[in-house]
Formats: sequence, structure tokens, C-alpha cells
Amino acid sequence: MSRSGPDLGDFGIVPPTVVRHPPTSRASMHLCAECGVPIEGTKGSHVVQRPNLVSDEVADAVGDRLVVFGFVCERHRQPVVHPHPTNRYAANVNGGRGWTGVRLEFSDTVVRWVATPESQVER
Repeated sequence: MSRSGPDLGDFGIVPPTVVRHPPTSRASMHLCAECGVPIEGTKGSHVVQRPNLVSDEVADAVGDRLVVFGFVCERHRQPVVHPHPTNRYAANVNGGRGWTGVRLEFSDTVVRWVATPESQVER
């Protein structure tokens, strides 16, 4: 899909990022929850614009941009971020070193733990 024409950013508007739980194929490959394409090659740090965080304290520290560890699909008008499933300690991301878990409401209104750099929430 090509991105032609103006987007909201052209008018100074930053919409909230679409955040989805990454489904997996039978071969345990992560897929985009919106279009079904494999997103394995995008594993890394991605930005969630205007995150809906459960903790007001964390939300105050983070502001309008939350860095999360996971996958992204760029085939859409706006990127669709798929945070890697984790827990409050983010132990499955870099052995938990430098990362912590925060509770984020996804686009489907389900609250899940996501991994974010400790430096982002320790202000």
C-alpha cells in the first residue's frame, strides 16, 4: 500500500498510534494484527504516540511518546505497533537489563504489559 496524499502530521496533528497484540502463525512467526503480513524483521524499539497508560505517574514521566520493544507494520496509513508480550519486569527483553514493564491500553481496550526503557519512566 502506498502512502499518497497528506496525512494528519502535515497539519500538525499527531494521532494516537494503533497498538495491537501480535498474533503468531503456526510456525510461531509474528504477524500484523491488521493485515496478516509477517513482521518478524521489524523486531526492536518503536514509538507509541499518545499512549494510554494505566498509571498516571508513568504517564506524567513518559509524556506523549512511549518507546516500546516489539514489532511494527508500516504497510498502513499510520504505523501499527505490536509490543512484544512481557511482564512487569520485562525479563524477556535483553534479560531485563535496562527495561521495565508498564501497563498500556491497546487499541482493543485490553490492558497489557509492554517493555519500555527504564530511563523513560525514571524521571
